[in-house]
Amino acid sequence: MTTITITNSDTGNSFTFASRGVHEAAMDWYNATSKADLIAYYEANGGDIASFWADESHTRLVEDWADRVMELWARNATEQWFEFRAYNSQTLYGFGTVAEADQYADAMNAGKEINLYDFKPLTAQQAAELNLESNSEAFSLEDELRARAES
Repeated sequence: MTTITITNSDTGNSFTFASRGVHEAAMDWYNATSKADLIAYYEANGGDIASFWADESHTRLVEDWADRVMELWARNATEQWFEFRAYNSQTLYGFGTVAEADQYADAMNAGKEINLYDFKPLTAQQAAELNLESNSEAFSLEDELRARAES
């Protein structure tokens, strides 16, 4: 999969998407969602809402606000490989969305006084170097979460 970068003509800021198809899906989502819901999504998913406003009275949005929301949505909605690490433990590799990775890490840390497992996304190149597509120990986060819920 080849990433694409979109540059906002008004601000010059660049936004990266996993593929043209992901960018198109993000645009479809954007076009089908109200401005209020887009802003709420951005804030609820870790976006810096203070940077959205072009004025102190919060009445005018910055020129590239829509690109920021679409990039965040695409990053959260796109399936990718994640690495799960904990001190003195075998590294685990799962494929899914950011939300699934977060949910899996929470499940791995459940009942512990401190969070042991953390996760980070892998680039396509890192995943290829690790040969995760054919690694029998790598797993689907969706399947793993479903199995945990059923047990």
